[in-house]
Amino acid sequence: MKLGMTLYIQNTIEAVELYKEAFGLTVGEGYAKFPDGTYMHAPMCKNGLEIFALSEATTGSLIKSIHEAASDKVVPIASHGIDFDTEEELKKAYELLIVGGVVIRPLGKLPWDTLSADIVDKFGICWYLLKW
Repeated sequence: MKLGMTLYIQNTIEAVELYKEAFGLTVGEGYAKFPDGTYMHAPMCKNGLEIFALSEATTGSLIKSIHEAASDKVVPIASHGIDFDTEEELKKAYELLIVGGVVIRPLGKLPWDTLSADIVDKFGICWYLLKW
C-alpha cells in the first residue's frame, strides 16, 4: 500500500521549481498542464519514486488563513515530514522554504531527531523538516 498525496496550491509553476531545488525532486511522468501552463497534475519524484503531487488550486483565501494561523503558532491540521540525508540538505531546504513563509518552530533539536524545524511555506504547505 502507498499513501498518495496531492497538494492543491496556487502558482504550481513556481512551486514545482522551488520544490525541485529545496528537495532535489524532478517532475515525473504523467504530468498534465492546464491551458494557462499551470499544473493540473505534477508528480514530484525522487529517485523515480513519487513523493507527492501538485495541482493548481482555484482559491487563495485558504493560504492567507493558514499563514495567519501559523503566525499565531497554531499548528496546521497536517504536516508533511521530509527526512533529509544531511544537515546541509535540510538547512538549504529550510532557507528556501521560509522565504515568504512562516516559521512555526525554527531549526533546533528535539528528543527524537538531530535537527528539525516546522514551517509553512508561501504556498500554505506545512513542512516538518528533519534529520534523524
